[in-house]
Order: sequence, then C-alpha cells, then structure tokens
Amino acid sequence: AADRDGQAFAFPHLVRLRWQRTLKALEAAAAKASSTEAFFATHHDAIKREAEFSRASDAPVGAWSLLLRLANLLEACKAVQAQVCRHGQDPRVRDMVELYVANAGRIEQAHMAVRREADEFGLPVINAIADRHYADYALALNGCFFERFARQATARIDGLPDAGEKLASSLWGAKGRRAVIIVDALRYDCAIALGDALPGLEVSIQPMCAELPTVTAMGMTALLPLGSAKLSLSTSGNTLRPLVDGQDCAARAKRLALLAAFGADCRDIDDVEALSDVNDLGELLVVFGHDEIDDIGHGQGSTLIRHLHLEVQRLARLVRQLHRFGYPDVHVVTDHGFVLLDENRLPEQVPCDKDWCHVLKERYAVVPAHADLPLTSFPTRWDAEVRIAVPPGLSFFKLEKSFSHGGAALQELVIPHLRSKAAAPQEKRIGVEVVLPTYELMRTAVKVSLRPTLETGGQSGQMSLFTPKGRTLELDVRRSGAGGTSVLATPAPKQVQLDAAKAEQPVNLFFHSAQSFAKGELLELDIRDLDTGEQFPPGGIKLTVGRDM
Repeated sequence: AADRDGQAFAFPHLVRLRWQRTLKALEAAAAKASSTEAFFATHHDAIKREAEFSRASDAPVGAWSLLLRLANLLEACKAVQAQVCRHGQDPRVRDMVELYVANAGRIEQAHMAVRREADEFGLPVINAIADRHYADYALALNGCFFERFARQATARIDGLPDAGEKLASSLWGAKGRRAVIIVDALRYDCAIALGDALPGLEVSIQPMCAELPTVTAMGMTALLPLGSAKLSLSTSGNTLRPLVDGQDCAARAKRLALLAAFGADCRDIDDVEALSDVNDLGELLVVFGHDEIDDIGHGQGSTLIRHLHLEVQRLARLVRQLHRFGYPDVHVVTDHGFVLLDENRLPEQVPCDKDWCHVLKERYAVVPAHADLPLTSFPTRWDAEVRIAVPPGLSFFKLEKSFSHGGAALQELVIPHLRSKAAAPQEKRIGVEVVLPTYELMRTAVKVSLRPTLETGGQSGQMSLFTPKGRTLELDVRRSGAGGTSVLATPAPKQVQLDAAKAEQPVNLFFHSAQSFAKGELLELDIRDLDTGEQFPPGGIKLTVGRDM
C-alpha cells in the first residue's frame, strides 16, 4: 500500500508512514529558504488534505495542521516582503506602518503560535524554518521603515497618533464609569489575540506611537494624564529617568501617586482578580502590575513563546471580570512592544562609543543634542539638551538577547489601544398594570389605577429573591390624532412613583376647565416610564367622550 497512489485514512499506520516520509523530506529541505519553498510547493495540497482528515480524527497522527500553518506563515512573510519592494524607491513611513499593522495577525501572531505548537510536538525543524522566514520578513520591513524614518526631523509618524495625546482625550478626559488595564510590553499582535479571546464584546484595536526610547520608564510615564506638567529627564548612572514636575516617574509608586491625584482608583492586578466585594471601586479604575510578558521575555525568549498565550487568556478573563464589575468601557494599553528573533538571526552590532553618551543601552542611547555624532537620533519633548539615538532597524549598540526593546523597530514603536465595550447592565424593573373603571368619560376627569407586577406573574407584596426597581411614570391625556395637545389642568404631565412594595396607586387626572369636548370624541391616555420611555400598555389607551362637556 505504501507504493500505491491514494490515501488510506482508515489505517493509522499508513498515515504515520506518510507523516514520517513528509517530515523527512522537510528536514532535508530545511537548510535553505529556496528548498523549503520548493518542498511546500510540492507537498502543499497533500498536507492540506491530511490536515482536513486529521481534524476529524479522535487520535490524529502527525502534525499536519501545524505544517499547514507553517506554510501559510511562509507565504505571508514572502508576500509582505514583495509588497515592501513594490512600494518603490521612496515609500512613506506610514506605508510601512500600515503594512505592519495589517499583517500583524497573520505574521507576528502566527509566528508565535507556530513556535509554541512546534515546541509541544518536539519539532525543532519547524522552529528553525519559522524563525528564519520571520527574521527575513522583520529585517526587510524594518530596514525599509527605518531608512525613511531616519530622514525625519521628529520621531512622530504621520497618521499614527501619539499614545499620550490619544489617551488624554479617549481615556483620561472621558466621562463615565471606565477601567484601564496597563500592561508591560503588549505587542500589537498580542492585542489582536486578546481581541480574538473576547467574543461577544465590541472590541476595537487602534495603533498608537510609543514614546522613544521604547522602555518601561518612558513608555509608562508617557501614558499618564500629564496635562501641563513640567517634563524633564535625569540621566545619571547610565540610567534614564523621566521627571514629572520634578518627581521621578521611573518608579511605579510615583506614577501611581500621579494617577491617584488625578482621581483614579489604582489596584494591583492580583488584588482585582481576587476581589469579591466590588462596591468600593472607583469610577475610573486603573489596574496595574501585569509585567509577566516583559519579565519572562528578558529572562528567556523561548519561555515567553510557550507562555504568552496564557497571559493573553488571563487578560481576557480580567476584561470580562471588569465588565461584570459594572464597567461598560474597558481599555487595555501598554508602554511598548518588543522584538523577538532567533539569537542566530540577530543583526550586526552598530558601533557607539560610550564616551559619546549620557546613557548607552542595547537598543538606544541618550546623547547631547548639539553633538555631531554618526548616529540616527531624534529630539525629545522631555529635554531640549539631549536626543534619543537608536540603531538602524533591528540592530543594537550592545550585545543583546533574542527578546529586546528600546529602539525604533515597528514591533517596538507601534503599540495597541484595545477598547472593549459592553452594554451597561439593565436593572430589572417592575411591570405596570393599568386599570380603568370605564373607558367612557362622563365628566372632565379620568380615574386610573396603577398596579406593580412581577415578571414571574406574582403580585406586589409577595416574596421575591430579587426586588425589581420601581418606576417613575408620566401620565397624560391628549386629543386624538397626530400632534394632539394635552387636555390636563396641569402645565405638564402628571408624575407618579410606582414601587413594588405598593399594592395599587390610584391617580385622578383632571382636565383643564377651558377645554370643551363633543360626544363621541376620542382621547388618548398615555402612560410612560420617564427613564426608559416604555409605554403602558403599548399603544396607549383610547377613551371615548360620553356626552358634550
């Protein structure tokens, strides 16, 4: 059977044989990008067919679906590289940003997923292929981006809002009950994965431009409601510290103090996850302390790959929890993204003499503003006396690990603002039963009885596990027809408070003495909830004048 055409899916040992042969062919082709592409061109249809059948199996043999995702990742990387070339000799900076944002899901997100699953299957050959093609894509895209970005006089990007300015209007300056989760190092594709994990909610993700250098102290401080505060920098001891009105905001405690002074209720993520009593939560809730992505990444990039999806799931649970706590508007923001490359694919180191710099780190340096240095640098609004120097593309000034940030690569600089909206919980309200002794009027008044009812059909006064909220009702009597005017003696409709505790509420509506009515004329009794606009009963009630009055 092994030498015959066709596929015998009922015999797992034959599927296993095909998997072993396919994997052996992949390993033979893995050394070069050209031979890997040729392998997938030859085997793509067979892999796709095997993946479809394996999804229907209780005990699938081989990692066919993983191979198919790897093929799709390679195709996406190649397609974007071709688009970079097609942009011509002088593409705009924003073109590269838009290209990155549009493909972050099918490249960055897919790369992480393929790497994680390859580790689970124990297939290092797939890791190596995925890393090589992703690195080729990232280097090409960022090389083209940085070449144009370096020509600018400013680090601002046309069409990409500054993170601090955007949040000042959409978050800090907004009104109403809202919550924000501040996450350390949430790359744009991670926000896409988070949005995918929030079905049933209205989720939007918008790109913003992070503060240079793209490190926690600067990025977190730039997100704050700074208003007209005086900004400055301290660069002692090879450490960069942003100062807000003289306060060192590199320290988290100072940033939290600034938020508290603004009126925010600041809670650690561990405390929020453990909350049972939510009555004392503020109108503006800030959840801080989620720094696992950054901490794990700086420890070991491969560990982050295995762990990242768990952190995304944790954030998704937290967003849903905040909605349950009564926050209809939940924001997720971050300070910077990150670069994650195979250490064997890191670009070359760029010379940068430490004597030139106030601060020298792997992915950035702080240099004197007026010094003539062979570095790409940008001014900063924090201090006119210094500039922020960054290495080209994904290069570095000092030896770096596979996980890094601080520079001006798209993966570091373009950060997400995720916003999740849920409908505000509607309070349960009592029903309304309207009772009239007669629908024929013999005098210039109408008597109405209002009775509260429960959804279960029980009457008021009966025990209920949940007590529905009462209603403020507005009662009016109008002449029939479009534009009918009110006939009541009062200048405004009569208001009545109806509660579940009251068995019945009698109401007398008297007509204005100047009004006259002809026998047979129709009037309309209109009873509505003042808050919701509901009408009781729907369509209103018709009243007939029984005699000339």
